[in-house]
Amino acid sequence: LRHDSCPGNPSSVMSLAKSQSTVQRQNLAESQTPAQHAFITRVVREGGEYHDRVFSCRTGLCVTYDKVCNLVDDCGDESDEALCTNSFKCAKSQVYISLAKRCDGTVDCMDYSDECNEYCGKEIIEGVLFKVAAWIIGIFAVLMNLVSLWRGFFDPWVENKVGLVNRVFKILISIGDFMTGVYLLLIALVDSMMGRGGYCRGQLTWLTSDSCAALGIINNMGANISLFSMTYLSIFRVITVQVWNLEMKLMKLKVAAAVSLIVVTSATIACFPIIEFFEDFFVNGIAYTDMSLFIGPADKTRHLAVLRSYFGKINQGD
Repeated sequence: LRHDSCPGNPSSVMSLAKSQSTVQRQNLAESQTPAQHAFITRVVREGGEYHDRVFSCRTGLCVTYDKVCNLVDDCGDESDEALCTNSFKCAKSQVYISLAKRCDGTVDCMDYSDECNEYCGKEIIEGVLFKVAAWIIGIFAVLMNLVSLWRGFFDPWVENKVGLVNRVFKILISIGDFMTGVYLLLIALVDSMMGRGGYCRGQLTWLTSDSCAALGIINNMGANISLFSMTYLSIFRVITVQVWNLEMKLMKLKVAAAVSLIVVTSATIACFPIIEFFEDFFVNGIAYTDMSLFIGPADKTRHLAVLRSYFGKINQGD
């Protein structure tokens, strides 16, 4: 420490101190030894009393204690922030943020290091129980529905109206459940391949990828096919008496039309989120690369708040 450091400060004397009287000092790491807590400080005389209000940086500069552990590098060498326990340092930008913002579910660091670190992370399937369940249910759904489809297509057909309808729609339900099983297996596989660290930092890349969109279509289409098929089959069983008078050929045409309608409707609904005209109804946020104004996927509310702070009042419809 130079004798002429702390330019602009009142006359002062040097003192060896290890006081922990201020809030800033309380934020210093508890893991430090007593020797590390000791430091050379300046005691400033004010009104006949001496006050310890100046922190000595490693560079030789000095700052007041209200600038220590305030999340800003006031010393220029981070010595006023490096040993603080009330802050978290972003890995890439080296910016300090409040420790309360680490693992709070909101991205504050450009590199996601505040949400993807040794203390927290994010996975496609959270929890060991759900991971195991996804694999087991997926495997059983695929295998059992393959057996059901084989029997549905290759077992002898019963030539009556009720048997025709029941069999066709049971096949259709099996197809829908099979697609859901395939989705569970694939999503479990991707979860295993990416892991906690890979998905946490690359979640926006994954969520906006064609592979993720394809899995979403498979899952939604499978669920819709099963739902609509069960609904149609339930309605048919309620009005069975009214269809006995239909000829078998006409009955087959009606069943074929119903199957076509179910498949087309399910596919259309499943593809809605990737159709440009409807994307505003499904997009939760927009992510930018290397833009500090918007860190993480910013939704419409956050966009408006940031833009208003820079440009003033903005109409909601603009």
